[in-house]
Amino acid sequence: MRKNVSILMFIASGIFLLIHAQVGISNSNPQGTFHVDGAKDNPAVGVPTIAEQANDVVVTSTGRVGVGTTLPTEMLDIVGRGRIRTMDMVAGTNAVTPVYTDSNGVLVKASPSAAYGAVLSSFAGNVASGATATLITGIPDGSFYKAVVIVGDGCGNATVAEYYVINSSASSLFSINGLGGNQGSGNTDKSPKFTQISRYTITTAWTDVVGCADGGNPTALNYTLTMPAVGTINVINNGNVTRGYQIVLTRF
Repeated sequence: MRKNVSILMFIASGIFLLIHAQVGISNSNPQGTFHVDGAKDNPAVGVPTIAEQANDVVVTSTGRVGVGTTLPTEMLDIVGRGRIRTMDMVAGTNAVTPVYTDSNGVLVKASPSAAYGAVLSSFAGNVASGATATLITGIPDGSFYKAVVIVGDGCGNATVAEYYVINSSASSLFSINGLGGNQGSGNTDKSPKFTQISRYTITTAWTDVVGCADGGNPTALNYTLTMPAVGTINVINNGNVTRGYQIVLTRF
């Protein structure tokens, strides 16, 4: 008789679950298809408070998983800190794909996101001494970037300088400012010397560069960056020989 009663209760429980399509663990008031109340502190009726949700895990009918929230808005929504103990690099290279968060805490990759961490790059080659060339153009309006400019010589020396770029047509708020950098040549003074001529124009000089057999003298890697208009950065070769310049911009 007891066996029969147990079977009936099991069947009845299964029917109840099929009808309600919700399962609660340590929780008689599930807020999703599957709901675990870790601290067993949720109310019997109504929506748990934020503090009560902090120890909950929920799976909704749309497959979203909430950790610390009963109302996940993404496929995985975590209220609190997360940790990944192992993360692989991009196969076959030393490259890393940066991950950023938007204003709502949603993770986005550096590329192809146009708004967060987007990377732009361009190359101006064969810029003669004293000449001006377009280094990059078409930068999206209303954006902010960290820019890196690279120029080297035929002796293997390379200079890398960093800049902060504001690119906004509103009230002509576009500018470029120097941040720092480094060079492979020299012994003591390896940082660039910036001269801010205006907010649109900045000169970059390297004072401890060793002369190169390609004809370049110690000033051969110096240049000036200008923003003649929103979305465009030009380079002026202040050295004595032809040089090529590369720029990489990462959007904030």
